[in-house]
Amino acid sequence: MKFGEINKNLEEKITDLNSQIWENKLGVPTIDEWLNNFKEEEKIMGLHLLANFLYYNEMDIKSLCKTLCSTFYRYAIFEKITASLKKDENDWEIIENIFKEKLKRTRFLGIGNPSESGWHILYYFRQENSLPLNLFNQLFEVEQRFEENGDIDIVVLIDDFIGTGSQAKKFWNYLNKKESNILKCKNIYYLSLFGTASGIKEIENNTSLQVHVAEVFDESYKCFSTTSYVINDDAKKKAWEIICQSYGEKLYPVDDYGAHPLGFNDSQLLVGFHHNIPNNTLPIIWSDNNWIPIFMRKDKIYNFKEFRKDQNE
Repeated sequence: MKFGEINKNLEEKITDLNSQIWENKLGVPTIDEWLNNFKEEEKIMGLHLLANFLYYNEMDIKSLCKTLCSTFYRYAIFEKITASLKKDENDWEIIENIFKEKLKRTRFLGIGNPSESGWHILYYFRQENSLPLNLFNQLFEVEQRFEENGDIDIVVLIDDFIGTGSQAKKFWNYLNKKESNILKCKNIYYLSLFGTASGIKEIENNTSLQVHVAEVFDESYKCFSTTSYVINDDAKKKAWEIICQSYGEKLYPVDDYGAHPLGFNDSQLLVGFHHNIPNNTLPIIWSDNNWIPIFMRKDKIYNFKEFRKDQNE
């Protein structure tokens, strides 16, 4: 069955999305190959889900990195500065000079393993906000600096996506278990480009991190939730959930955290980024486990040495 024979409107929408937003990552052969994973009567479901896939391209990522820094980090620091000044000291030049000193006493680092996708965002975050390279460190470097000089007041953790919030909780528990001196910092911010409302709440309830997220995904972003923006028809929603569940059980094997046929921890998302696809997205989109994916997911995409090399070029 040809791509255009299934539904012309969906074909046109996907074609427009691919050229305008998806950075031309897909071609008609790619889409046809992906659709052939499904039974003939299921292909309309595949097209509908693909037409509602929410993709953030490189321009979006860069823009959100600016938003994170200006709206959350800079604003939070400026707010604290102005609150501490007397009225006659509330001058822009004075505030800006204090901010520059605060920035020198700030360190930015990725959360989790340096090979994970959150670290990749450090590249864009630094470039788009014209921040000095020496402010970007690994955890042990920040701890060592704090121990030797004690001149770090602010730690900013950078991430690309908060799904369930489990990674941030693990990191926080790790810091507490090893009694990391980072915990002595006056402020520890956790900035993420994207995050689910439930994941953000989980972090706020279980850590002392000051969480700020540029784009928040609520329950309506879950494909098969009662408030889903993806599927309005309840009968279709139930039928398609069963189909995706059936495929997902084979595509996303059970791991230490359980089964995830509809994305990690039943996230049910249809979300992708320029640099990667989160495992919270439906496995039928990204899995290559005896399956042809429509968007590829990378398990390891970057490391800190590459980050520093890129920044110096």
